[in-house]
Amino acid sequence: MARHVYHHYVPRFLLEGWSTSHQLTRFQWVRGTLEVRKVGTKRIAGREHLYALHHVPDDPQFVEREFMGPLIDDPAARVYRRMLASRDALSDNQRSVWTRFLMSLRVRAPDVIDRLRDDAADELTRRLVEQPDGYDALRGSGDPATLFDFMETHRPGFIADFGIRMLPDLMNHAPIAQKIFQMYWWTQRFDAATVDLLTCDRPLIITPALNDPGCILALPLTPRLAFFATHTLDVAKRVGSTPASRLARALNQDTVRVADRQVYGANDRQAEFVRRHFRRPAADV
Repeated sequence: MARHVYHHYVPRFLLEGWSTSHQLTRFQWVRGTLEVRKVGTKRIAGREHLYALHHVPDDPQFVEREFMGPLIDDPAARVYRRMLASRDALSDNQRSVWTRFLMSLRVRAPDVIDRLRDDAADELTRRLVEQPDGYDALRGSGDPATLFDFMETHRPGFIADFGIRMLPDLMNHAPIAQKIFQMYWWTQRFDAATVDLLTCDRPLIITPALNDPGCILALPLTPRLAFFATHTLDVAKRVGSTPASRLARALNQDTVRVADRQVYGANDRQAEFVRRHFRRPAADV
C-alpha cells in the first residue's frame, strides 16, 4: 500500500498520552449502544486520503507528506514532549510551532475538510465564472470564453482541490495565529483530581469564542495534564485556582460536548459519565 494514505486528524502523539502499549479506550455510539472498547492508536481519529489532492494523480498525498507531517505534527510532537517534561516557559519558536498545531486542530476534522472541499470549490467557481475584467483584456483568440474554462483546460482539477490547497494558509492565518500566540499560556496538572481527563476526536476546546475577552482555550494532553490559554491574567487566575476535580469534570464535560463520534480515555471507568453526556449522532438516534 502507498505510504501516507491514512491521515490522522488527531495525531498519534496526542492520542498516545492516553494509551498503554499503544492502546486506549474508545467510547462511541453503535446502533443505540455506547460501545466501550480497547483500540490501537494507529487506525483511529483518521481517515484514508483525508487531505489528498484528488486531481493530482502523480502526487495526491503531497499535503499530508510535505505539510501536515513535517511542518505541523512532527514539530508539535517535540513541543508536546517538552511540555510533558517541564513546566518552564516555551521559547518563541516553540510557541509558534504550538500555535500552528492548535490552529490545525480547528480545521482538520473530516466534516470541516469535506465542507472546505465543497465550499471553496463552489466559491472559486463562482468568482471565475463572474468573468474578471482583466481576463478579457488578456484572452487570446484561441482561449476559452471564461477564466473558469481556462483553468479547467490548463489546470484540470485545481478548482476541485482548491479547499485542500488552502489548508496551509488556514493553519498559518496571521491574525488568528497572533491572537493565540499572545494569550497567557500554561500547563496544569490534575494529580489531585478524582477523575482522569478525557479526550476526543475534536480535542481542542475553545469557550465561548476566540474573540471573546473571557475565552478559555484548553487541550487535554494526558489524563493528568492539560494545556490552557486565556486572553487575560484574571481569567487565567480563575481557571488556575479552580479545584482540580471540579476543573477536570468541567473539562470532561466540554470534551464530550465537542466530540463528534468518538471519546477516548485511559480506561473505561468513566463509561457512565460518557453515556450520560455524549450526544448520539443523528444517524444513530
